[in-house]
Amino acid sequence: MLRFNLKPAIGLFLFLLLNIGCDKTGNLIQQLNNDEAVVRANAARALGEAKNPRATQPLIEALSDSNSNVRKEVAKALGSLRDSLAVAPLIRVLNDSDDSVKVAAANSLINIGRPAVIILIQNLKNESESIRSWAGDILGRIKDERAISGLIANLGDADDYVQSSAESALVKIGKPVRPYLLNALHNRNSSIRKRAVRVLGAKKDSLVVEHLIAALKDEDWTVRSNAAEALVIQSDIRAAQPLIAALKDEDSSVRHNAARALSVIGDKRAVDSLISSLNDANAYVVEEAAAALGAIKDVRAIAPLISALETASSWNGNEVAGMSIEYSRSFRCNAIAKALSSFWPITSSHFKTFLNNNNKHVRAAAACGLGNTKDPSAVDYLIIALKDNYVRVRKCAIESLVSIGDKKVIPVLTHKLRDWNVGSQAAEALKGFGWHPISIQDSVHSWVANGQGYIVEERWNVSKTVLLDDIKSSDYFAIENALYSFIAIGRKEIISELIETLNDNGNKDMAEAYLNCGQMQLSEAARSWAYKNGYIIIKDSGKPLVEWGAWN
Repeated sequence: MLRFNLKPAIGLFLFLLLNIGCDKTGNLIQQLNNDEAVVRANAARALGEAKNPRATQPLIEALSDSNSNVRKEVAKALGSLRDSLAVAPLIRVLNDSDDSVKVAAANSLINIGRPAVIILIQNLKNESESIRSWAGDILGRIKDERAISGLIANLGDADDYVQSSAESALVKIGKPVRPYLLNALHNRNSSIRKRAVRVLGAKKDSLVVEHLIAALKDEDWTVRSNAAEALVIQSDIRAAQPLIAALKDEDSSVRHNAARALSVIGDKRAVDSLISSLNDANAYVVEEAAAALGAIKDVRAIAPLISALETASSWNGNEVAGMSIEYSRSFRCNAIAKALSSFWPITSSHFKTFLNNNNKHVRAAAACGLGNTKDPSAVDYLIIALKDNYVRVRKCAIESLVSIGDKKVIPVLTHKLRDWNVGSQAAEALKGFGWHPISIQDSVHSWVANGQGYIVEERWNVSKTVLLDDIKSSDYFAIENALYSFIAIGRKEIISELIETLNDNGNKDMAEAYLNCGQMQLSEAARSWAYKNGYIIIKDSGKPLVEWGAWN
């Protein structure tokens, strides 16, 4: 059964009726107490549009309405009236349980503007963290200089959100805050000092550079780190030598930001110190030091970068929380190879060597780094990398080929559709080149690469023929891709073919896929193959590479 909802109609009727009446404002004020929330909300909205001062006090009382939408409309209306009597009540609403009401109250206080400033400044010390934070934000938007001292005091508030709000407000106020902030750099509270440094450095200002340089020697590491970060924006040659010294700071974030700043400044005096930082215990420092050397482009850095790449590939330390040793090796190698790509084509022969390196991280980093060259002459190197046994090398090679954008790689990428681990990436790359299948083989491989199992099912006879031909080929990637496609389809008629292929041409990866795919006969075949080939089966809770019938 369908019922007509009368509430909106009633609200609209009353709203129209009230607008026709003789005492429009009086009638609307009365409707702030109507039983229907929609009527109360419409009345508040209309009072805001009318801008009659008579409505201020009734609207203030209506801020305590039980309905959040009504409270929101009331808060908006008070902002339209811009009566200073509403300031304190609107500030109390900044503690409302509904975010939309708080936003409406904040916007209304901004609309009221300067008449609200004194009371807002007083509320910078309100016992509520929410009100202190909102007060700071609103004062920043009003941009009244009277708030500066109170906002600087809140840089040292116990609550991080209040600190951030005050910091953002001071940035908005702009140049008038400078003398206050310079004085704050000597405050005993380190939170005030570190936030003051951030505000001073938020915009390029030659008058603050010397003060930021001095802050590089602050006793608190957060102040030093923020000072180094602020000097990134300043990009001032006066900071070069102090930042070079900061590369030896005991705190890794200071060293990291110092390297970033030196990258922007581009002073060749930093080269030797940046080379030393390539062996830093912290991977992020290595990343920025390598980036700086790549930006400065001093050829003296090439040999040390090559040496650092070898060191990074076998790195055994780990200072960064949450970063495994393997990931740290990969991260460091990527950063260094990217820096070496800045010296292309001088380093072209080195990249060719890297792609043949015994270490997988070096090969992958080289494949990624070549994309930064944007040079079509790197394409031949990347085509070789597409044959690498390590999946990440092949993925990086495709990314770099896309980055270079040379259409001559289309046939190569078409071939990589038959690579189970990178086929989807190859398909996406081909799409970017505007490629479309031109043969039935291309079509089947494209369906598989895009995970379109339903099409493979619909065109089963054709798909089966193409994939069986792949199994009979000498291309390992094509064989693996066909086998995994059949597993994902999950048709029992193909099981004997899969087992025969494992027994004739199988390897460890193929056996693991069979073992974990969830099909009993294939799992038993994998166990038998493992036993015959000297492997021990260890239980692993990881996700299987491909599951039987995954496309069904």
